[in-house]
Amino acid sequence: MREEHLLSGFLEPNNEPYAIAKIAGIKLCESYNRQYGTHYRAVMPTNLYGPNDDFDLETSHVLPAMLRKFHLAKLAAQGDWEAIRCDEERVGPIPKDIRSALKGEGDASRSPVVRLWGTGAPRREFLHVDDMAAACVFVMQLSEEAYAAACRQPDGAQVSHLNIGCGEDASIRELSELVQAVVGFEGKVMWDSGKPDGMPCKLLDVSRLNRLGWRPQIGLDQGIRSVYTWYLKYD
Repeated sequence: MREEHLLSGFLEPNNEPYAIAKIAGIKLCESYNRQYGTHYRAVMPTNLYGPNDDFDLETSHVLPAMLRKFHLAKLAAQGDWEAIRCDEERVGPIPKDIRSALKGEGDASRSPVVRLWGTGAPRREFLHVDDMAAACVFVMQLSEEAYAAACRQPDGAQVSHLNIGCGEDASIRELSELVQAVVGFEGKVMWDSGKPDGMPCKLLDVSRLNRLGWRPQIGLDQGIRSVYTWYLKYD
């Protein structure tokens, strides 16, 4: 999705309130700049992850939820229920269906199972929060001329913001395999196709920011490993 495509189509129903809130902020900055001559700069981030994320299994986004599910399953496979109790006490409650999967209920082998939503086919882009922060500082330090030039369209109009992302995506199934390898869980993964997949693809076009010379420094594998290291210390 390029910057100029904003508001050119329907919003995904599940994310509509969140999307409207972000777009309202961007448009507010654009309107103040036009009406009052201010110099606000707006950016649109892709999916973010990192330390201090929300790991609550009822409210968290896909990557932190996935990481915690695999971690709990690994502990269950080791029979370390005391560590699971401590995790629940520090991080948040474990829903009944996930606790059931940890006990292997519904699986003939009675081994811990990780159950994930959907088919695993949708594709998502992920950016580490440290890269997001670095990109924001980079944009703030641009000269007025450089920022205006980056936002300029061929017809002379200006886009309202700059996209921030890595420009690469992965399927949710590929993400699960990466997280599983990082955590070290060797058990079974089951996909619940009865649960929604959401948008088939979410990938930002970050060519404007790339042309200015900025690129992320933390790859997805490296980033997930660093988050898991942080989680283990937190846990």
